[in-house]
Amino acid sequence: MIRFAIVALICAATVVNGQYTKAKNCSVDVFDESFAKAYGHFGLEYLELPKTQAKLKEYCRDIANNKVFSKDFGERCLTGTSQTLLNLQVYNVDRVNKPYCAKNGKKREAFVRWSKCGNAAKPETKKCWDVMNEGMNLARKVANNKSRIPIVCCKYYAWIKCNSNAWKKTADCDQESIDGYEQLIHKATVDSMNLICNRYEDDDVKCSKLFEEIPKKKAKNLRPSPITYIFDIFESL
Repeated sequence: MIRFAIVALICAATVVNGQYTKAKNCSVDVFDESFAKAYGHFGLEYLELPKTQAKLKEYCRDIANNKVFSKDFGERCLTGTSQTLLNLQVYNVDRVNKPYCAKNGKKREAFVRWSKCGNAAKPETKKCWDVMNEGMNLARKVANNKSRIPIVCCKYYAWIKCNSNAWKKTADCDQESIDGYEQLIHKATVDSMNLICNRYEDDDVKCSKLFEEIPKKKAKNLRPSPITYIFDIFESL
């Protein structure tokens, strides 16, 4: 059933010009604020991984609230691949977090226990997030528009590796925590990102070549999460 739902969403996607609609109340800033609360715990300074059951409840509430908000935003404000990508992303994050947000169980206890690792590694995983975020921002400005999505994919794959390396180097991270977080990110993001990245290999040589096309300047006024930069790129194609 889960696989059928994912396939149905992907089959519904068409890459078309005009990924944004002109509906009212489609503020990217408001969307980013909601989306970041559900997705930014490894990268944003003002968020931390829940250290108590009470904090876990808040985390789960933010994910539930963002699910409603993002579904509405996608239906009113996005079209084409951008809309499908957002739907898949929200679906996968909701699915992967359900065991941690259940009323009771060992998964809840484990998620809180892992926070010692996640928060200790935060200075390094924040760097990973910032590099990805800045790279996707600048990908919008690459002259060759055929390189923009491959650069996004390369930055995404590099982000996954960077997080794993950060946890492995952190003394407070045991193997259970590392495995837990790697599985969380994989299940929450890979299926949705494969919608646009399945044609591009995770190839360091190819990615290094693509990165040469990125403008050599510092990105300014970065948004808290990178997904809207992907929407922008599809809008530009």
